[in-house]
Amino acid sequence: SIVPAQGGMYYSVQVGSFIAESNAQALKAELEQRVVGVHLVKALIGGEAYYRVRVGQFASRAEAQRAAERLASLGYRVLIMGPEDRP
Repeated sequence: SIVPAQGGMYYSVQVGSFIAESNAQALKAELEQRVVGVHLVKALIGGEAYYRVRVGQFASRAEAQRAAERLASLGYRVLIMGPEDRP
């Protein structure tokens, strides 16, 4: 499911950002075979929709960092997203 792009007070790990929702869904399905807490965030940037694949809703940056390191060790490019970051 796609969650609306809202600022929550948590950290997550972004693993991909796509214009094509099908690409985001494919990465989400792949990640769900390996980790829990995978979700899509739809963000409108300059009038264009982006579908972002993220993992987790962590209370601290340190928790997100541990998850990011695990995902990176599996070969994914990661970006930690915090409450201050745009969707």
